[in-house]
Amino acid sequence: MVFLETSKSFMLQAQQLSPPMNIGRIETKPSINKSADGLRGVACLSVVLHHFIAAFLPFLLHKSYPTVFEAKLTPSLFDDLFSSPMTIWFLSGNFAVAIFFVLSGYVLSSPYYREERSSLILKKRFLGRYLRLNLPVAVSIVISMVLYSCRHYTNLQASAISGSQWLAYYFPSKLSYVRGLADIVWKSIVLGDACFNTVLWTLKIEFIGSLILLGFYILKPKQRSLLLWIGLFLCLYWCYGKQALFFFAIMLGSLLHAVHIPKKWHLILVITALYLGAFQFENIIYNFLPQVGPFKKSDFYITIGAILLVAPIVQGFGKKIFESGILQFFGKISFSLYLLHFLVLCSFSCSLYLFLPQTCLGLILNFFLYLLLAISCSRLFYQYVDKPAIMLAHRFSDFFINLKTSMM
Repeated sequence: MVFLETSKSFMLQAQQLSPPMNIGRIETKPSINKSADGLRGVACLSVVLHHFIAAFLPFLLHKSYPTVFEAKLTPSLFDDLFSSPMTIWFLSGNFAVAIFFVLSGYVLSSPYYREERSSLILKKRFLGRYLRLNLPVAVSIVISMVLYSCRHYTNLQASAISGSQWLAYYFPSKLSYVRGLADIVWKSIVLGDACFNTVLWTLKIEFIGSLILLGFYILKPKQRSLLLWIGLFLCLYWCYGKQALFFFAIMLGSLLHAVHIPKKWHLILVITALYLGAFQFENIIYNFLPQVGPFKKSDFYITIGAILLVAPIVQGFGKKIFESGILQFFGKISFSLYLLHFLVLCSFSCSLYLFLPQTCLGLILNFFLYLLLAISCSRLFYQYVDKPAIMLAHRFSDFFINLKTSMM
């Protein structure tokens, strides 16, 4: 996900630092695979930590995003440790993005493989997708517009101290509220534009990719679909070029239902996935990996890593961990946390960063308060915005399905 030579290229690559979130399901009942929810919770925490590091300790991400973050002139042992592949997989925004896309494909397509009335459920998801995704998005943009108009965003001042060019890019002195309204209605979800909440760049891929996936499963025959799959991937590449890799992740995530992996391979796949997920440009252990087609080298291998990680986990690897209460909680509020954490970071955390001394203890205190506030706000957002959006989308799709049935 990841600048500089022109303002346009800066915007495109900086946006990619804002990882996505698997958006969830239309049904109010629990998902069929709790491990998927737990993994979503882990990836959610990775996103939250990633942006905090990118804002206040940007040099730790230099090897992963060398054109975005500058290296520290005299790195310490701490710097070397927390910028190594042993830890960077949990700080990688790209890896979290890919995991969420793979999970999205897996969760959305589950009725096709498991439900008797799969076609009906898939149609409901297709019809309700806009409301399910865009209502919470719209509320997050309104919250951001209020914070911006009240001048609560202090990321520009904080970036001058932390040295994060990435942080300095957001919320400039003049933003158009008319543009914000356009983002609310369609620009965020259709074009991926998001001047008031940069993490929404992924909504274009999530929304369009989910509609393509659902439409494909609704229309395709149960048998002899290999040529259709090949045609789908070629069409996606023809339409989206290098960005098609993100759509591929959604499609391939759905195919994990059809793959059985023996348990003896689970740990090997997870270790390989974490290795690929921590891909770094400036690291000798990755230099031998070849360039594949036109895709960005890091995006390609991180996407492969995400698929290799999701596959054994949804088939039972680490089940007790991923089905634990804490990770289920984070999985439940993950979309809300994804939408709100960047707003908390650029307002509350940046203001606290300016107030507290620039020490290790100050950063630790800032991080825990940032996490606490973001989780608290997300819990309320989930209860009063996200859940109602799911129910409204469900009722909307039911209305059209029943209307069509009554007219037949």
